[in-house]
Amino acid sequence: MNRRANDSVFIKDDLLRRVDGRQHMGVWEFMQLFFPEETNKKQFDCAFKFMKQMLELKSIESNNIKQVVGSDYHTLISVVLPKLEKFGLVRVEGERGKGKKYTVHLEKAFSDRIRFIGLEWFRIYARYGDTYGG
Repeated sequence: MNRRANDSVFIKDDLLRRVDGRQHMGVWEFMQLFFPEETNKKQFDCAFKFMKQMLELKSIESNNIKQVVGSDYHTLISVVLPKLEKFGLVRVEGERGKGKKYTVHLEKAFSDRIRFIGLEWFRIYARYGDTYGG
């Protein structure tokens, strides 16, 4: 099966082994979850650079985004930013479009969503795990 970086989220076993040894993830490993480097290095580099800046600044105005990512601006706007927003890592306030002003804020909704998904999976597994071969 051929997967592209923007098709789905998948976790490689070697990434998980590396994280398990340290008991925490860094920004690099975290961005690998959404933009696997071996699938599309340009998207990964753009996302990694952008999220490092977001963690420092907490929010970025639309007119400053190009300064942060440089030549990867189109990749950020068309692929990376929508995906980060979809998963709840960032929140965009204002209207997007040519000449429009908006602000990108760091968001923690992803942690709430992933916690909810984890609890729901635990509940499903507890109820049906033995029935379906778990």
